[in-house]
Amino acid sequence: MKKLTEFIKKAQSDDRFTAYDEAATKQAVILKILSLLDWDPFDVDEVQPEYEAGGGKVDFSLRHSSANKVFLVVKKDAKDFAKHQDKLLTYAVQGKAEIAILTNGLTWWMFLPLLGGSAEEKKFHVIEMKEQSAEEVSEKLEEFLAKESVISGKALRVAEDIYETRQRNLLIKEHLPKAW
Repeated sequence: MKKLTEFIKKAQSDDRFTAYDEAATKQAVILKILSLLDWDPFDVDEVQPEYEAGGGKVDFSLRHSSANKVFLVVKKDAKDFAKHQDKLLTYAVQGKAEIAILTNGLTWWMFLPLLGGSAEEKKFHVIEMKEQSAEEVSEKLEEFLAKESVISGKALRVAEDIYETRQRNLLIKEHLPKAW
């Protein structure tokens, strides 16, 4: 985790990271982070690039035992994420990926595609590298994307707990005023 935190600090302080196009972001940021989270970017059975699902492609499918676990799509600008989230979720449902991520390397939107609700409801966590501490970013990436956490199902359980808590809070917020 120390190396991941050091890399996050570098990404936070180096303005070149914001100027990268999608290809450079994949190479310099995404694959680096995945390798620091114990994924082997050179093993296509583990980190499969350009994975086809649902009539389209995702940039990376993180896989274990021939099953999709996490889909990652890299876009240049986080302002465009909302335009791409429904497509990503469709691909993830088709490919049976438990977690789906939209990222530009610095902003990470994390979704639970197989659960009900709108895209906004399925979004369980957002990382903003430029606004959060390197330690916090590192901790969340480790929690939701580390190979061991994904394979063991821990990442999914923690994400589902966040989702369920949010759903409960929305119900309370909606129904409590009516009860009064």
